[in-house]
Amino acid sequence: MMKNLKIYFSLFVASLKRMLEYRVDCLIGIISQIAFQIIELLFIWIIFQNTDSIAGWTFEHLLLFYGVMMLSVSILDLFFDSTYEVGRTLIRKGQFDTILLRPVHPLVSVLR
Repeated sequence: MMKNLKIYFSLFVASLKRMLEYRVDCLIGIISQIAFQIIELLFIWIIFQNTDSIAGWTFEHLLLFYGVMMLSVSILDLFFDSTYEVGRTLIRKGQFDTILLRPVHPLVSVLR
């Protein structure tokens, strides 16, 4: 178990380094995500400028709900985003067999 965790974190660090290799692309991605969050919050704020509550939910309730939801989605994306590639990339192109033949648990290789 500990061996798999060490391998996972080393692959995770390598993946972050690969992402940060293209600094402008990474910076544009960060800026676009921040802009997307601001636009969503602005949209919620605009809706509540015209009403006090929606089905009993106030602006503060929705902000809390939005924050908890985005935190959970962000944690999920941080650690498990690459699982979407299994069917789309690895299985369709026939590359999943190479992952199954590695001496590491296949889930560790997929999560990278």
